[in-house]
Amino acid sequence: MPEQKGPIAIVAAEAPARTKPSNYPEPFASRMAGREKRPLGDLFGLKNFGVNLTRLAPNAMSALRHAHTKQDEFVYVLQGHPTLHTDAGRIQLSPGMCAGFQAGTGNGHHLINETSEEVVYLEIGDRTPGDEGTYPDDDLQAMLVEGKWQFAHKDGTPYQCCRRKTGDDRASKECSYALSPGGRYVIVEAFCTAASVSSTVSKTVVWKELSAPPALIAIAVAAIETLSGASHKLYAS
Repeated sequence: MPEQKGPIAIVAAEAPARTKPSNYPEPFASRMAGREKRPLGDLFGLKNFGVNLTRLAPNAMSALRHAHTKQDEFVYVLQGHPTLHTDAGRIQLSPGMCAGFQAGTGNGHHLINETSEEVVYLEIGDRTPGDEGTYPDDDLQAMLVEGKWQFAHKDGTPYQCCRRKTGDDRASKECSYALSPGGRYVIVEAFCTAASVSSTVSKTVVWKELSAPPALIAIAVAAIETLSGASHKLYAS
């Protein structure tokens, strides 16, 4: 029998805040300003669902308006009067009120703090593998792959997320792309290294799944073609 991980009990408001403000790519991440999440379930080693204590400053929102294909969601208002915006319209909530969002309905939802006071609520969601997110008001779609969200435009064009690292004589770039040509998701990781002492460009394309259609490969290659002085590895999942 596995041992209990983490503390037995805590004061929720004293839990560490999430260090990464948002998983969204820009320009959407900046729109999450004023939102603070304190993960609670993770502190106890919970794996099947997540629990967050979330605060919204005035004019902040809980997320982009969205819906999940496989994840059920639930919110319980502790403080303040957020506006719940769904496909059915808008309604103001108050402390003690709650709302649930069933997976697969396509009902886009989020909370907005349109008041001058802080909003605090609990949010709970499961972690069913293979979940996807849709965003009715924004050019965005999301895929949950191995526990991490990958984002693309609605036409499948990837959003790029890069971290630059510098060394004594070279710079490296790690990039990940999420592609959805023809509704078939492919996660592409490009590891790019540009050495200042060499102009040689080495490109290697490796596919775990050899049945990937040529059109999909072409899109994936085009997505990283602008990265120069690179060594590329593409993985189909």
